[in-house]
Amino acid sequence: MAVAMNCSDIVDLFNKHSLSIDSSVVIAMQSGNTDSPTADQSEMAHDTERSRSTSDVSRPFVYKRSTCKEFPTAVVGDVGTCKNNRSVKNRDSSTYGWSMEVPGDMHAKGYLCEAAFKAMGVGGFHKVVNDVMKRPKPTKETFKKRKFQEQNLNRIKESVRDGSRAYGMAAVAEFHKSVDFPNSEDLLKSLHKFGDHNCIVLRNFKNWLSESAESSAKHKYNQQLFTLFGPLLEMFITAGKNGDGQL
Repeated sequence: MAVAMNCSDIVDLFNKHSLSIDSSVVIAMQSGNTDSPTADQSEMAHDTERSRSTSDVSRPFVYKRSTCKEFPTAVVGDVGTCKNNRSVKNRDSSTYGWSMEVPGDMHAKGYLCEAAFKAMGVGGFHKVVNDVMKRPKPTKETFKKRKFQEQNLNRIKESVRDGSRAYGMAAVAEFHKSVDFPNSEDLLKSLHKFGDHNCIVLRNFKNWLSESAESSAKHKYNQQLFTLFGPLLEMFITAGKNGDGQL
């Protein structure tokens, strides 16, 4: 794709990266074997490394799908897409054996937002989004049946994200007025010991949340938006942006 688009910088980047790949791994990929490299393969790897260092000739590794079927290409999709891909591959594995179905596409953001709306909507979250945050378009229908239409996915995602942050800032403001907020003397001790106030403020805030949850079921319920659904959505989006799928 980079070659077709004449993106020479990207091509050079891939070529440079391919040279840094361990030779034993490259040998294993080229041989189409998913197991650990054998003794012969390791010896071939050392010979290749020695010849590369002596001849100083660099040749980038080229992935050929037809010869590397033991390393399938991941095809991400929802339940229906994975079912269709699996059916086609089972009918003709020799042709479509290069693919591997992976469930869970980016539509999961919409389902996560819907779950947050269903769980938190009865507590006033929908009213906060519409009346306080002045966002009339994220209606009940956009969170459910129409979440993948007319850019609704971005709207409901931003609503859950900003709503979570708003609930969190409200909790911080309430915590600041409570008796659990550290006094000036405690803040000064923390500053001298750690160089900042982060440790004592965070510790007291967590204790305040626990005590508030024990004394009030409503408070415990509202905490879920900024302790569960909001951070979960943020981590999901971050994992998707980074491309590693790790939270």
